[in-house]
Amino acid sequence: MLADTPQPETRKGRGNDYFISVGAGVYNPSTAEDLLPDSAYIGFSTRHGDRGNAAFVDGYVEAFAIGEMKQKHVYLED
Repeated sequence: MLADTPQPETRKGRGNDYFISVGAGVYNPSTAEDLLPDSAYIGFSTRHGDRGNAAFVDGYVEAFAIGEMKQKHVYLED
């Protein structure tokens, strides 16, 4: 998965080089619809009308605001 992130200062932008921090996780159907905590959005840029784009490995792309991503969006399925 790829997501919008602010440009680091070395590239005349601001921010950092990493995106969402969720730790290691595996898809769990019982928690798939749970929202990620706001603390998971380290480095996620909402530069498109308060939303940030995320591209998934299956080719799907969606814009998210902070607090809208669910666990099913970022955890790997067994």
